Amino acid sequence: MAYGLKEMEYQFIPYWYGPFCPEVYADLEELKAEGVVSAMDSVGGEVISLTPSGVTFAQSLERGVAPDRLRKIRDCKDRYNSKPFEEFVAYVYERWPNYTSRSLQSPVNVLKELRAQSKKARISEADVDAAVAAYRSRSAC
Repeated sequence: MAYGLKEMEYQFIPYWYGPFCPEVYADLEELKAEGVVSAMDSVGGEVISLTPSGVTFAQSLERGVAPDRLRKIRDCKDRYNSKPFEEFVAYVYERWPNYTSRSLQSPVNVLKELRAQSKKARISEADVDAAVAAYRSRSAC
């Protein structure tokens, strides 16, 4: 969205951790299955990389992309690919706050979701309140 590549956009919706699009995950799984990308677990989450055949595939796709568009795509990758996850999330939250309305990152939304899940699990309001108070007392130190 930030680079004006509208026809390349997925349709995102507000979700627990900000903008979410299930098609991104479906496409990623397909790319993994085809051997175009590989995924490796790390402390910060999954790290996705092109495989050697993925590099060849990407290079073949590049030939069909207009130079201006290719520059925008590379600029986007260069700008965001190396950002730490927390920094990237903070940027997205600041730039597109309407996609954070259901986000669990918001303390208000975390509490709402905690209370909703606790009710489903038949945990009393008093127990939830006690757990929140205990957490807050540990966090204040």
